[in-house]
Order: sequence, then C-alpha cells, then structure tokens
Amino acid sequence: MELPTVAVFSQKAPFPIIIGDSELSLPEHAVEMFRLLGGGFGDTPAGLPDSLVAVLACTSHVATACQRDLLIAIIPRFSTRRCATRAEG
Repeated sequence: MELPTVAVFSQKAPFPIIIGDSELSLPEHAVEMFRLLGGGFGDTPAGLPDSLVAVLACTSHVATACQRDLLIAIIPRFSTRRCATRAEG
C-alpha cells in the first residue's frame, strides 16, 4: 500500500533524513523529503527547520550504520535541535 505524500508529511514530529550517496535511492529524493518538511529554503525569519538532511559520502545503504563517527556528529545535533547557523560557524 502506497501512502500519499501529504499523509506522510502532514505529521508534525521532526526527524532526520540520513542516507548514503551510493544508495539505490538518489540524494535528490532525500532533499525532496526535506523540502516537504519545510527545509531547504535558506535562513528565513521563521528560523531553520526542525528536521535535517544528511548525505554520507562514499556510503551505501547497508554501510550507513558503519559510519559511526559521522552519525555521532549528526544525531546529537538533531536530538537537541542545534543545527549549525552562521553565528555558530
């Protein structure tokens, strides 16, 4: 059963979209999902979105879990909603 895009992205909970650049799913798909969640529009008066997208270099779907150092750097920032801003550098 395929869910309509509106049903999938009408929920309010933020979540990370983390994929490898060598997956069957293209990085463009992850960016599209991120935009549907309100991201990808630059710094706006409303602030940065709660969700995030990360594309891990040289990583297939099964190898994503093996990228421990990258995931450790990404996930805590998401869980505390501290995305990097220009002020943080």
